[in-house]
Amino acid sequence: EHFVGTWVFEEDKTPEPETNKGNVYVEYVAEDGTPLDKKLVVKKDAPVGEAYTTELKTFNGYEFARMADDSAPANGEVQKGEQHVTYVYKKTEVTPPVEEKGNVYVEYVAEDGTVLDKQSVVKKDAPVGDHYTTELRTFNGYEFARMADGSAPANGEVQKGEQHVTYVYKKTEVTPPVEEIGSVYVRYITEDGATLEDYTPVKKDVPVGENYTTEQKAFNGYVFKGMSADSAGANGNVINGDLYVTYVYKLPETPEVDPEGEKGNVYVNYITVDRETLANDVVKENAPVGEAYTTEQITFDGYEFVKMGDGSADANGNVQKGDQYVTYVYKPIETPQVKTGNVYVKYVTEDGTVLDQQSVVKENAPVGDHYTTEQKAFDGYEFTRMGDGSADANGNVQEGDQFVTYVYKPIETPQVKTGNVYVKYVTEDGKVLEEEKAVQTNAKVGTKYTTEPKTFDGYEFTRMGDGSADANGNIVEGDLHVVYVYREKSTPKPPTPGVDKITKFVDENGNKISKSTKGDNPKKDIDGYEFVKTEKDKDG
Repeated sequence: EHFVGTWVFEEDKTPEPETNKGNVYVEYVAEDGTPLDKKLVVKKDAPVGEAYTTELKTFNGYEFARMADDSAPANGEVQKGEQHVTYVYKKTEVTPPVEEKGNVYVEYVAEDGTVLDKQSVVKKDAPVGDHYTTELRTFNGYEFARMADGSAPANGEVQKGEQHVTYVYKKTEVTPPVEEIGSVYVRYITEDGATLEDYTPVKKDVPVGENYTTEQKAFNGYVFKGMSADSAGANGNVINGDLYVTYVYKLPETPEVDPEGEKGNVYVNYITVDRETLANDVVKENAPVGEAYTTEQITFDGYEFVKMGDGSADANGNVQKGDQYVTYVYKPIETPQVKTGNVYVKYVTEDGTVLDQQSVVKENAPVGDHYTTEQKAFDGYEFTRMGDGSADANGNVQEGDQFVTYVYKPIETPQVKTGNVYVKYVTEDGKVLEEEKAVQTNAKVGTKYTTEPKTFDGYEFTRMGDGSADANGNIVEGDLHVVYVYREKSTPKPPTPGVDKITKFVDENGNKISKSTKGDNPKKDIDGYEFVKTEKDKDG
């Protein structure tokens, strides 16, 4: 049987029946046409209707984008002639995870804004999460007070952007120990209160404990009797405040002439206020009554003169019948007590947990003595502030106890950003061929992932779903959904047996103008004629 096709004008002899066969090729190209792999033969001279499959390959630097517009299905059946399956790829946009970085600076300022040391770099373009430390420094005339409001922690981890660590200092209040001072005055009077010589300063506003001495003077017509009851010691040490030394004199007694030659003795004793003997001596022994005698106030290490003893004979006078005792009384010199204090340091967390036991910085140290402490480092913690009521980190000892308290908090570990990738396979009409499943879960942002098209009986892959994530790519924060879309395979129409195509070339009246050719052939140029149209019979 014959039929008329384009330019068919005459009937030729029916050709011998031929076996219907076809070829299938697969090729992999980039969007710009660059071959990624040589063209491969999938089926060669295979019977029409025989099933074929191809596979989605992977290429470094590329990811699958789509099937070419004129591509045969990725999986299907052989048709007569040639079929070309073409996978199209696009360059993988390698977007390396942006490594977030930051800078850390430290500066030291006074409370009034005076810069004690210019800002310096601790970390420059360092990765977020990188650990940094700063140090508490010392400056002459200043002591650490606190971290500035809004300051980054003294020790911590780099954050995105800039961090400024600011130590604030206050001027050291140098409170020198109050130096106790005193003055000593001396005067000379008679036993009835008449002034022989008024008060004159022996020591004026001198430190407590300084030694002083006075002297017994001679006045015409008078002899020394003793120290007044309220007199300070003739010699001694300055105390806080004023001391008054008073020498008392009397008129000399006119000795009576003793025709019988009566005799007397004079003794001198030096004792303490609690009646311990420091020294004694014989001044006159069996001396005539009326004979003059003198004694002297002497010094003893660790003691100071207080007064003449109760009932003492005059320090200087005349021998009387019998025994006379001159008594000088002394007391121990009191060493001024030095005021002292203690300083302790401890390290605790915001909730009171002890990081390091309290330790002694200064013990029984003189008031005004300088002390320093240091900010320590503890794994997993960073310094935040000085404790409420804490003594200064550096300062001067005060009377009593001082406690320096450093407070820390746990270092917060930055949260790692993660994402998930899911893949599912559906048909063009939304039918689920395979339920969505996880490809990557809680994976770090920037991690690479891959998926692949699968084969399903009766279906062939056509494209990626609208809004689908790339088949292969990198994790982003949140969820990515990769969707592969398939369509049902078409059943090829079996060829009509015994029918071959013949192409004839005729004029508008049906007259043959060129030799017929076998098959469905294109138009050709014929001398003296121009092409008008193509006609086909019912068999094509």
